[in-house]
Amino acid sequence: MSRRLLRAIERAVTRTHIALYRITRGRVGGKWGKARVLLLTTTGRTTGKRRTTPLFYLRDDGAKALVASGGGRAQHPGWYRNLEANPRQRSRSTG
Repeated sequence: MSRRLLRAIERAVTRTHIALYRITRGRVGGKWGKARVLLLTTTGRTTGKRRTTPLFYLRDDGAKALVASGGGRAQHPGWYRNLEANPRQRSRSTG
């Protein structure tokens, strides 16, 4: 399968996840197994567009901890770079 096709599938799955999460207020898409999922909305550092990303998180002393591993990629994920450029964000979680 080509990279382009895989990226298109990834985007479609992510958009579906976000839509289901929002429609059901996190009842669908708010957990993946035992892991909790939140929706993080940032502002694109170059486009200025709002970007929403579903992310796994952990609770740490009342705060939410996110891991910016990018699935082991060499560079930080886009949401992390967006937060570096503009720390204002919104998150939605079920717990």
